[in-house]
Amino acid sequence: MMVINWKTGVVVWHMHGSSDQHFKIVSSTHLVLIDGRDLTLRLYAFDSSASVDSPLATAEDCLYVLGLPACADWVSDKYINSAFEPVAKHALGEKPLFTHDTASALLVLQIYLMFPGPEADSESECSSCDDGPASEQFLLVIPVRTLLQFSTDAETTAARLPQASVISWEDWGPRGTRMLALRPYARAPTVLGARVALKDWSEYPGACVVTLYEVHELADRSSPASATSGDQLHQPPDASAVDHVDAAANAGAVPVARDDDWLRDTVTWKNAVHTTYPCRKTTRFIPLDESKNEGSWSSVVRLTHDGLLLIVQCRN
Repeated sequence: MMVINWKTGVVVWHMHGSSDQHFKIVSSTHLVLIDGRDLTLRLYAFDSSASVDSPLATAEDCLYVLGLPACADWVSDKYINSAFEPVAKHALGEKPLFTHDTASALLVLQIYLMFPGPEADSESECSSCDDGPASEQFLLVIPVRTLLQFSTDAETTAARLPQASVISWEDWGPRGTRMLALRPYARAPTVLGARVALKDWSEYPGACVVTLYEVHELADRSSPASATSGDQLHQPPDASAVDHVDAAANAGAVPVARDDDWLRDTVTWKNAVHTTYPCRKTTRFIPLDESKNEGSWSSVVRLTHDGLLLIVQCRN
């Protein structure tokens, strides 16, 4: 794993990693190493203005380690997919019509936890197949300010937090993140600013089902106009055929209810998971060009800076 200043060619950070690890650069001075096997996040600092290659980093060189919730004993395998989109920087004097607050940027982790099929609980949102393990998947949304909270105040934090200290989930996660249980057919998320879009894997003829999460400090204090006010929301021909859009007909953006702060009906976390960072959810059933229904087509969802969803239709 390596970070290079492309202007100078200097290696500003590098480290030997494993297939279970990958990293995201979350600021101009910090990156987070995501370990899918240990379920940890290691924060590293780097100097992008360095004039010589940096020494090889080790696990002990990180600023601190953020732990994730403990898994149940029967979890047999774990995998983490991540998404992060740096907020665009503009030159002095530029006046874009719209831009995201860099302080509201989100790191999104899509966590897959596998376990032997017989352990499945009928109450949980898990998937399984006849000849393989069952699984649950979760979306953990982490504001970058939460990731960096133990490093931003050098005078107080550095004095009381030794390098490579392990910070347990209970000491940072419940208040500073939002974890959501996902249906088995949820695709990889796309993120921009304080918003996360998640496309349903269950293809419905002529339509695209999208869930949009807004995760920021004011998400539970204000609500925009109904989703139907800007563009017509279409009810699917048979809404009951798509489990994840049972509320699609009333898809105004609403705060996620406080009852949803808790994830209790899962079989893969050792204990119930409680997160309280404000979150607002909108589900949309978006009709696509019916002329492209012939043959095999798929849709790709992307967020844009003006707050719209960009739906790209591709032939498989």
